[in-house]
Amino acid sequence: MNTTNQILLSDKESHSLQSQDLIIDQIGKTVAVSLDRELKHLSPHVLARLEKSRGIALAKQKKSSHLPASNTFDLLNLRSSINWVGMLLVTSIVLYFVVDWQQNSRIKDIADLDTAILSDSVPPDAYADEGFRVFLKEMIQRKETEKEQALINKNQTTVEDTAHTEAVKDASQNP
Repeated sequence: MNTTNQILLSDKESHSLQSQDLIIDQIGKTVAVSLDRELKHLSPHVLARLEKSRGIALAKQKKSSHLPASNTFDLLNLRSSINWVGMLLVTSIVLYFVVDWQQNSRIKDIADLDTAILSDSVPPDAYADEGFRVFLKEMIQRKETEKEQALINKNQTTVEDTAHTEAVKDASQNP
């Protein structure tokens, strides 16, 4: 046996493996004895087919034992490598399309903003003026305050209407 392939085990692990091997060996022997007992009840035709199957299995085992182990592992590694390359290829294609979509979306947003600025009645130089920015912020704040006030008024009107409706219901039910 090649010394590079040996695994160093502690005494406890080696004892555990030996006891497991003994248990497996004992189970195998028990099964073999049980099968040998049942051979008496099988027909000669079935016994011949079993012997033929055993010969085929042993021949396949001999062929597989003559193959170097490195070929088997190389095939498995090649298969695993192909899977990883495929996943990497799919991931890179998806990533490319996501980046392309985001870039196109950003370009479209910038173009929409440029169109809005250039088609507005306000000259583009006004947006660079600090006084105009302050004016726009104040106008936006005023609009938001008006919306909040309108919402509060609407809620108060709704509460008053609900109270009035309930008062009418109570009066109609209790004459």
